Amino acid sequence: MSPLAYAVQNDCFLTFLHYFKADLPKCSRIMGIINGNERFWRLVINHLLEIVPSFSTKASSSKSSDQQESPLTFGRFLSNLAADNKQVGALLSKLALKTNKNGELPVEFFIKAAGSNQVLKNSNSARLSPQAVEKEVAHFLCFLLRLYDRPFLHEHSLLHLAAKYSSAVVVRTLVQELVLLVEAPVDPHGSSPLVLAIVHRNYEAAVELLRLDADPAARFLQHGENISAFLYELKHNSGLTASYEFTATHLLSRVRKFNEKDKEGNNALHLLARRVALPYSTEVATVLVEKINVNSVNARGETPLHIALRENAISPALIAFFGLLLKKEADLYKLDDCSRSPLNYLMKRSGADPQLLRLLQLLDTKDVGLLRHQDVKQASLLFNCAENGNAVCLAYLKAFMDCNKVDIRKYTPLAAAVINGHKGV
Repeated sequence: MSPLAYAVQNDCFLTFLHYFKADLPKCSRIMGIINGNERFWRLVINHLLEIVPSFSTKASSSKSSDQQESPLTFGRFLSNLAADNKQVGALLSKLALKTNKNGELPVEFFIKAAGSNQVLKNSNSARLSPQAVEKEVAHFLCFLLRLYDRPFLHEHSLLHLAAKYSSAVVVRTLVQELVLLVEAPVDPHGSSPLVLAIVHRNYEAAVELLRLDADPAARFLQHGENISAFLYELKHNSGLTASYEFTATHLLSRVRKFNEKDKEGNNALHLLARRVALPYSTEVATVLVEKINVNSVNARGETPLHIALRENAISPALIAFFGLLLKKEADLYKLDDCSRSPLNYLMKRSGADPQLLRLLQLLDTKDVGLLRHQDVKQASLLFNCAENGNAVCLAYLKAFMDCNKVDIRKYTPLAAAVINGHKGV
């Protein structure tokens, strides 16, 4: 094996660089060795931000004064070399069409590597500021793009790839260099770049796409769904703090249609109600209650209040959400397909959480509907509390509700407490 082949095979950056400088007169032979080695581009990308040693700083006479003032990175060294030596440039253009064992072109591999910070691997990029790193990544991507014909690049969904895996600077560079529309033609699965960024939780790329005027109404069309990027975000990524920050800060202000539903009949408020304790959910809810009917139902007859009181632990966030819906005249007595109201789900909680009292104090104790409310078994709210050992609710409600009202089985609340072993209640 020749020294150059060994250098490429073992990612020996300095040896590789020495050969590039020393053997340029024998360029065709050296490039022939590189041409048969698919590790070449990985070596280049791994050392993209490496500062080139002083022996090779004469890489190009065409550098600008700005480039001369900053350290010369390997990425700029290689692009300068290609610009100064036609043989190098021609060979790199040829190598740019070779795929690796995963079937990726060098530009595709670089886009993915830039998103996974692989370009920082094995480099002393700590000498570069974050702004300088972004500048070097953008510069090298522009260099790679120039190795291809534009029609060829437009046939490959590079912006979709960047939306899934890469950073904001890569997305921005692709749009600017290739004059791409952020609403690029959808991929084979029907997804736009923004949808792909959200599906893959690449919020940095998603924010950049929105800044470039991507449409949040772009559709997600897989797995039997036909929903916007906004609704997908609330439905599938709602367990992530980053998701809610992204939704509240960037996505929500650009949504124009709020009443769309998923295949289960849930609108945005239904989906938000599942995770009201997450950061930024209050900000999102404050906007949604102004846009969506708080008493709208999904395919199971549930309002957002049903879901919120069933799915969330008692917390200040749930109390705030509950109060927000009440101010918009949320129906406390609306029955779902299981013949349960939001209040039934609340009273069926077991235990004695003291925060429940704050939530109960939001109720109007003079409301006739509250006093007469019954479930499908004609059990009152007080009965539900006794049956489930909900001591806090029971202590609050017994002051203005009949403690001896029986259900359809002629059981009193006391009987229900004894039967279910809630002796303290």
